[in-house]
Amino acid sequence: MAILDINNLNLTFHNKKKSTQILKDISFRVEEGECLCILGESGSGKSITMKSIMGLLDRNFEISGTAMFGDIDLLSVNKETLRKTRGKTMTMILQNPMVCFDSLYRVGVQIKETFQEHTSWSNAEIYNQSVNILNKMQIRHPEEVLKKYPHQLSGGMLQRIMIGIALALNPKILIADEPTTAIDSITQFEIMKEFIRLKEQKVTMIFITHDLGIASLIADRVLVMNKGCIVDQGSFVEIKENPTNNYTKQLVAKKMAVMASFKSIMGGVQ
Repeated sequence: MAILDINNLNLTFHNKKKSTQILKDISFRVEEGECLCILGESGSGKSITMKSIMGLLDRNFEISGTAMFGDIDLLSVNKETLRKTRGKTMTMILQNPMVCFDSLYRVGVQIKETFQEHTSWSNAEIYNQSVNILNKMQIRHPEEVLKKYPHQLSGGMLQRIMIGIALALNPKILIADEPTTAIDSITQFEIMKEFIRLKEQKVTMIFITHDLGIASLIADRVLVMNKGCIVDQGSFVEIKENPTNNYTKQLVAKKMAVMASFKSIMGGVQ
């Protein structure tokens, strides 16, 4: 059963000099319990597609089409309904966790404000949940971390905290926008293990990435985007073995070339 159904999503950016169409007739469905990967290079339209649906763009953007989340059209509801939906039932993890935290306030205070907004938990319950989140995300000394300011923590730690907050809200859809891009490779591996665990638990996810290798770890289905259009879609195996679009073929060829080079450097290790 589809939990999110996007039809003919178009997005145009207007400024004083000209108007530019950014997204063209985007249509796709997300089934309950699946992980849909949106794959494409920088500027392909993958992130702005989800920001359009989530109502995260300013008035310079004109949006048309429908985005049905149950019986709610996310593109036509009022701002208050969209804000409540976005915070509780659709949660988005951005690629740079530093922009999600205010540098002037301690991490624990900011987690508390989020839970006060979207739950009915008492202060004691919020504190216990906050500690529990950090423990689940394998962050040591959680009580001390809650007292720290964002700049005192690594990008990887902040990203894991963001994932933990999102999961604690128990959203119907978890949207991850390049969540491993801004962190080191070791932390990337740890975070991907967490997303793989979520996939195994049948958490409904939309995972945005430019990396075919990451898509291979987590995708049930893949949409390939280029220049604001969906140019290919199918299972990961179908996209890898039998791409129908030249752009997709180039993405696959680049990934295979990188893998071949790595194996060569490692002395032919398989």
